[in-house]
Amino acid sequence: MRKLMTLFLISFLIFPLSTYAGIYGTLKGKVVDDEGKPVIGATVRVVGTPRGTYVKEKDGRFTVVNINSGEYQVQVTAVGYSKYTITIRISADETTEINVKLTSEIKKMGQVDVFGTRVMVNNTEIGTKRKITTEGITQVAREGVQNVVGLSAGVFQGGNGYNIRGSRQTETQIRVDGIDIGNQFTGGFGAAGLTYFPMISAFATEEIQVNTGAFAPEYGNALGGIVNTIGKVGRTDKYEGFIRWRTDVDALWGSQLSDLVLKDDGRKLTAIHTGEGNKLQGPQQHKFEFGAGGPIPILSNSTFYLSGYYLYEKYRNASFEIYNPLDVNHPERGQDNLGQLDNNRSWVKNLSVKTKWGISDDIYLLVGGMWGLTNLEVASSGWLYTRDQGIINGVGNGLPEYIAKLPVNNTLVMNIMARINHTLSDKSFYELTISNNTNADETSKRNLYPDYSVTDFINGRFPSEAEIKDPTIDPNFFTGFEMWYPYDKVKADQNTMIPGKNRIIDEFEVIPTIITTADGYLKGASRKINPITGYIEGDINDSGTDNPFGRDNTYATHGNTRSFEFRKSNYWQIEGNYSLNIEGEFSHMFKTGIDFRFYELHRHENNLPWVADPFFDVYTDQWEGNLYAEDQRTWDMTSKPYKPILGAVYLQDQISYKGIIISPGLRFDFFSPMSDYRTTNTDFISILSDSGFANSKLKFQISPRINVTYPITERSNVSIAYDMYFKIPEFQNLYDGFATPRLRGNQILGNPNMEAQRVNAYQVSYSNQLSDDFAFDLTAYYKDIYNQIGIMYVPAVPVSFFQYTVAEYGNAKGLEITFRKNTTATDNIGFFLNYTLSAVNGTSSSATDNYQMPIDPYTNLPAYPLSEYPMPWDRRHKINFNLTFDWRDNQGPSIAGIQPLENTNINFTTFFQTGAPYTKRDIKNNAVGEINAERGPSSWRTDMRLSKMFKFKDIFGEDFGETSVEFFVDVFNIFNIRSANNYYIVTGDPDDDGVYFYYTQGSFSSTTLYKEADFSNPDSFKPDQYDYFGNRKYNINSDFDGNGVVTQAEKFQAFKRQLEISRKFQGTYQTPITVYFGVMFRF
Repeated sequence: MRKLMTLFLISFLIFPLSTYAGIYGTLKGKVVDDEGKPVIGATVRVVGTPRGTYVKEKDGRFTVVNINSGEYQVQVTAVGYSKYTITIRISADETTEINVKLTSEIKKMGQVDVFGTRVMVNNTEIGTKRKITTEGITQVAREGVQNVVGLSAGVFQGGNGYNIRGSRQTETQIRVDGIDIGNQFTGGFGAAGLTYFPMISAFATEEIQVNTGAFAPEYGNALGGIVNTIGKVGRTDKYEGFIRWRTDVDALWGSQLSDLVLKDDGRKLTAIHTGEGNKLQGPQQHKFEFGAGGPIPILSNSTFYLSGYYLYEKYRNASFEIYNPLDVNHPERGQDNLGQLDNNRSWVKNLSVKTKWGISDDIYLLVGGMWGLTNLEVASSGWLYTRDQGIINGVGNGLPEYIAKLPVNNTLVMNIMARINHTLSDKSFYELTISNNTNADETSKRNLYPDYSVTDFINGRFPSEAEIKDPTIDPNFFTGFEMWYPYDKVKADQNTMIPGKNRIIDEFEVIPTIITTADGYLKGASRKINPITGYIEGDINDSGTDNPFGRDNTYATHGNTRSFEFRKSNYWQIEGNYSLNIEGEFSHMFKTGIDFRFYELHRHENNLPWVADPFFDVYTDQWEGNLYAEDQRTWDMTSKPYKPILGAVYLQDQISYKGIIISPGLRFDFFSPMSDYRTTNTDFISILSDSGFANSKLKFQISPRINVTYPITERSNVSIAYDMYFKIPEFQNLYDGFATPRLRGNQILGNPNMEAQRVNAYQVSYSNQLSDDFAFDLTAYYKDIYNQIGIMYVPAVPVSFFQYTVAEYGNAKGLEITFRKNTTATDNIGFFLNYTLSAVNGTSSSATDNYQMPIDPYTNLPAYPLSEYPMPWDRRHKINFNLTFDWRDNQGPSIAGIQPLENTNINFTTFFQTGAPYTKRDIKNNAVGEINAERGPSSWRTDMRLSKMFKFKDIFGEDFGETSVEFFVDVFNIFNIRSANNYYIVTGDPDDDGVYFYYTQGSFSSTTLYKEADFSNPDSFKPDQYDYFGNRKYNINSDFDGNGVVTQAEKFQAFKRQLEISRKFQGTYQTPITVYFGVMFRF
C-alpha cells in the first residue's frame, strides 16, 4: 500500500492533472481575404457555446479548444467583410479544421466563398474511429445506442457486447461521456445483456465514437475497442427537447415460411415442412422517451440536458403462435400459448442529466449523472405446469408456483460525476473529474411479502389474510424486484422450522416429511410446504406427469432453479485532462494525464442453496457475509470485499511538420489486486491455511503507441500505426472462487496474481474525401493476442481442480473498406457501405472454453488444443449497407402542388454475414474432426425506418417555432427472408438435431403406468407408479388408446408429440418481418 501511495503522489507531482476519454474537441483554421492575405483581428465564434477567439497569428491561423462534441454553426466576422457562416461537427478528442475566405463588402456580388464545408476525412485523427452522429443514430433502422454500434466496420454484435477486430466481447470498454459504465466483474454489459442494458436514450446522444484500432494512449485496459457515447449537454442559445413513444404492431408481423410436422419412418424422425407457417407474435412493447435542454435561466453560459426512457414488454421472448395440446385433466386452463409465456416481462429505465455551470467565461463546472435499472422476469416452458398456489398459515395466495420460483433479475447502473473545466488560453485547457460508479446484478426468486421477515416467523407473526392474498409481484420503479436475499436464521426440525443455523438459505429450506400416496396405498419420504415461503422448496423435481403430454422427467413438479447470485461493484475515479496546442514549424497537440480507480467488489453466490454443503462463493460483508462459514475465523477470512486499485499515466503528442503528422504516445498502467494469492498450483491450499499464500504483486505495464499520417492532399491521407494494449483479466476471474476453504469437484479457483493480457496491433489505412459529401477509407490490420485469460487443470489429490491463468493465444487480421456519402440541402440521397474481411483464430474463445476437456489417456491431462482454430465470431465476410432518402422543407416530388415526401426520411439498412464456425459432433457429443472446421449458413436482412415530420408552424403559424410531430414506422426484415441461419452441430442440418430425432421406443422406460392400483396386479402399486409427491404417474394425456394404462409405445408417442410442438418454432430459421410504430414530438 505504501508503494501505491508513493506512486499516487509522484503521479500528481509530475502530471498535475489527469486525462481520459474526453467529450471535447478542437477547432483550428485559417482566415484569409480574397487575395489570400490573413485577416488579423477577425472574430471566430462557435454559436450556441461560449467558445470563440480572435485571429492573432500573422498567417491568419486560429485555434479554439475545449468545445463540447456536437454540430455547430461557426461565424467569422471582421470589419469591412461580409459575415461568414459554416456548419461543422466537433468530435471528442479530435481537431476539426476549416479554411475561411472572407469577401470584402465592397466586392461582394453573391454568396460568401466557403472552403471545407464538410470534413469527412480528418488528417489529425488517431487510429480508426467510427463516428455516428445524432442524425445517424436516430434515422437508422436500429433502436437504441447499443444496436447502432454493430453497423460499424470490424464490429460484430453479440449478446453481451461487441467482438471488435477479433476480440472477445468482454474485452471492449463501454463508456458514456468517457466514464466506463460496463460490468466491472464480467466485462461487456453484464446480466442485462446488450439489448436490455439501461443505456442513455439515443435521442439524448450527441455522438457515438467506436474506436476499433490504433487508439490513442489515453485509452487503456481494453484489448478490443472503446465505445464512447457522448450525451447532450444543452445549448446556450436555445431550448430543445423531445417526447417519443414506440410500440410493436403485432397484426403486421409475419409468419413462418411453412409449418413443420414430424414423420416417423420406424428408423428415425424426419421434419416435413408443409402448410401455412405459424404467425410471429409481438412482445407488446411500449417505450417512452423524453429529453429537454438549454440555457439555465439567469446564469450566463450555463446549460442543462435531462433525458430518460421507460421500456415495458409483456412478453420479452415472444415467439410464434404455437399451442400445447389441451390438458384433458384441466380443460378449464385452455391451451397454453407457448410463444407468449407468462412471467416474461421486462422493465428498462434510464434517467440522465448533465448540467454545465458557467463560473466565468473560461471556467465552468459540469455536474451530471446517470441512473439505469433493468428488471427482467425469466419465463420457462419447463416450469409452466408447477401451478400449485402458495399457502401461508393455511391461506392460499392464488399465485402459481412457477411465478414464485422462477428467478428475476435486477441490474443497476449508476454514476455521478463533477468535472471542473478551465480554459487557460485559446490553445490550452485542463479538466479535473471525480466520479463514483456503481454496477450491480441481483438474481434470485421473488420475495412475495417484503414486509414479512424470517424474524417475524420466529416470533410467531404471519401476514394477514389480506396481505397473503396480495403478494408483491411487480418491481418497484426505483429499486426493482423485491427478492429473497441470503438468510440463515431457522432450520428444519421434525416437520417444522425452528430458530437456528444450518448453512441452508431459509427460503430454500426443505421440510422433509413422510406422506401417504394420494390413493392411500403407499407411504414414502417427501417434502412439505415451507411455512415462510408457502411453497414446497428444495431442488427441482420433475418426477410428476401433470402436464398436457403426460410425461415425467420433462416438466418441473416442485422445487427451485439454481439461480441465486448477487454482485455489486463500486469505484471512485479521479481523472481529468490537460491539453496544449503549440503552433509553429513543428506544431504540437500535447496531452498528459493520470487515471486512478479505487474499487470495492462484493459477491454472494450459491447454486445449491437448499443443502447444508452448498456450492457457494462469498467475498462480501453484505447480505450477512459468509453465512456458510463453519467458524468465526472462516467468516473473518471470507466476509469482506476485494478492493483493488487500478491506475495509469500517459503522455501523448501530435506533431505536425510540413504536412506529416506523427502521433507518438506512451501509457503506463499499474494494478494492485490488494489480495493474497496461492504460491503453488500443484496442490490445493485452503484459504484458512497459515502457509502457501503471499501478497499479490503490483503489476506494471508500459504500452507504446505511434500513429504516422501522411496527408496526400487536404482531403486524403495514408497512415500507419503500431500499438500495444494491456488489459487486466476480468475481476470475476481474479477473485471468484479464490477464497474457498475446501474444494468441490471440478471447481474453478480465481487467481488474483495473474499478469495483464496483451495485444500487439498493426494497422495501415488510406482515406480519401473525393468531394464535399463523399469519402472512402481502406484499412488493413493485424493483431497478436498474448496471455489471454483461460484455465489450467491441477491434478491435485484427492480432488483435482481448475484455476484461471493467462496462457491462451489468438490472432486476428482483416481488411475494412468503407464508403460514405452524406445528404445535403440539395442532394436527398446518402449512404454508407462497409465491408469487412476478417479471420480470427485462437486457442480459447472464453476463459472457460477449455473447461473439462476430454482427458488424454497417455498424459492423464485434459487434451487442450495444440494450435489455433477459428473463433465462434470468425465470420469471414460482413457487409453493412445503409441507404437514406432525406427530403427537407419544400422538397420531394410534387403532385397537384402537394409534396407528399416533404420532411420525410426513409432509411434502409442491410447487412450480410457469412456463417459462424462450429465443431461437428456425434450423437454422444464427441467432436468429429477439427475444432470449428464447419461453417453455418450465411444470412442477410434489410430493415427500414420511415419517418414523416409535420411542422406546427406550417399548420398553425410561425408562433409555434420549431415544434413538430413526427410519425415513424420501423420494419425489420422487410423482404421477409426466412431461410435457415443456423445448423445443428451433429447433422449440419437446420431441422434434424441428430439426437432426439433418433430416439426409438426402446429409449423409454418399459414400466407400464396404471390408472389405478389393483391388489390383483402388484405392479400397479409399486413405487415407480408414483411421483415423489405421492401422485400417480398415469396420465390420460399419454393414454392414447384410453385403456387405463400407459405403455412404452405410448410414452414414445407422447415424446414425439411434444418434440413436434417444440420443433414447430424452427429456431434455426430467420425471424420473419416485424413492424413497430411510433410518434415523436420535438420542440
